[in-house]
Amino acid sequence: MVRSPSATSDEASIPATLYVVPTIPQVLDGQTILITGGAGFVGTALLYRLVASDIKPKRVYTVIRGGNPISRLPVDLHPFVATRLDDGSFSDAPIVILAGDCFLPDFGLTGRDARCLKEVEIVIHTAGDTRFTLPLSQAMHAIADLGVAMCQFTIASLRVRTHIHLSTTFTGWYQENGAVVLEELVPELDQSVQAQDHANTYLHAKSITEGLVNAIARPQAGRPKSKINWRVVRLATVGPAVAFPYPGYGAGSPSSPVCSAIAAEVVTSANYCLNSELDGMDPRAPIPMALLDSLDCKLAEPYVPAKNLLRAYSPMICKVVKFDNSRTLALLGLAPVSKAPRYNVDPFYGLTVPVSDGCIDTTGFEVDLQKSVDAVGGWKVYLQTVRDRMEVMAEPASADAHVD
Repeated sequence: MVRSPSATSDEASIPATLYVVPTIPQVLDGQTILITGGAGFVGTALLYRLVASDIKPKRVYTVIRGGNPISRLPVDLHPFVATRLDDGSFSDAPIVILAGDCFLPDFGLTGRDARCLKEVEIVIHTAGDTRFTLPLSQAMHAIADLGVAMCQFTIASLRVRTHIHLSTTFTGWYQENGAVVLEELVPELDQSVQAQDHANTYLHAKSITEGLVNAIARPQAGRPKSKINWRVVRLATVGPAVAFPYPGYGAGSPSSPVCSAIAAEVVTSANYCLNSELDGMDPRAPIPMALLDSLDCKLAEPYVPAKNLLRAYSPMICKVVKFDNSRTLALLGLAPVSKAPRYNVDPFYGLTVPVSDGCIDTTGFEVDLQKSVDAVGGWKVYLQTVRDRMEVMAEPASADAHVD
């Protein structure tokens, strides 16, 4: 949050014109950034935004597992990836892939690669397992343990000054039906909240991880005030790009609910001929989404195991939790700042800074979804573009994989 001109008595005498809200490129230009989960759906989109727009970071490091990590990135990004030179250093391309594992100490890196991490000034943590059906122990390991490990990395780093933890807007789903989740720190989970109150293990682990990140970041007695800017950013449901880098970018990812819905729409009964709910249909005809999404059809074999389906989705269908995003809308300039609520949060958990300054300068960024969709011809054109890209990129079994 940009400081208010009246933040302190000393600052009150400084002309207000000095408090100019910087643009996003100005904040990130010349910075050395570490992105975890760089091969994921959000991570690849973030990499593209950092290297293929007006932002000019000094270097972007990303830690990716596997023997050939570059193969896990979209080919669109390959021209931006640095190559290793004979002396072990890297070429001048902005993205440096470090073959490591975020779960290991120092990411499992040694030598020159390990020293690269000492240059990092901004950490953006996007890594995690997004499956809804993991046992809670596995979800906690993949999300909470990893989130804490990244906080520890940031604290131990000499140069990191900003730590951004990516969470989800669906934290708080454990609250009562009809509750409103505010854009503030998630309250500590008291003993009355049971595991079954959460929609699924993914959201359960995400909620707990927010509390852990806050517990690590907040000032405590006997510990000096942190020089690190800690941020929790909650993402909503994500889908292929509307505009940048081009309409439909990211259409090949099964992590996108948009892609899954489109894939489901084109699945024919021939793919699921053993499903009793689809008997008698023309095998060449697409299965209507309403039928494919019906409970009877979902529970019939061989769609998905019923226990996994119910565990993952029933709580999200049977309970409605609303989200107040007026704060974000105000910061993006899409709603009057005066309408953004000033939340009162127990100081024990930390304070949410009220929206008191001008909105973030988002020049060059598509922050108004409807305006961006209208610019490409409307929702029908956008969804058709995504469908076309999926068909071009997909392997024959891709539609089945999306639905599964």
